[in-house]
Amino acid sequence: FTLIVPHAAVASVQLHIGMLKKIARAPTSFFDLTPVGRVLNRFAKELSMVDLLLPMQLSQFVNAIFSLFGIF
Repeated sequence: FTLIVPHAAVASVQLHIGMLKKIARAPTSFFDLTPVGRVLNRFAKELSMVDLLLPMQLSQFVNAIFSLFGIF
């Protein structure tokens, strides 16, 4: 699990930078139609998914792979 956390942190930073670049390049009509709160909530939701669920899912995947090797 401790090997996965640094990679998840890098993935979180890359996702945040990518999202920020897309939002910064959005036309002004996007901001006229979309409230700022909705954009902030989307950022928070996506980053919490990466920060919380990705390490847990990767850990379970690695455990399943080792269990499979143990069976063979």
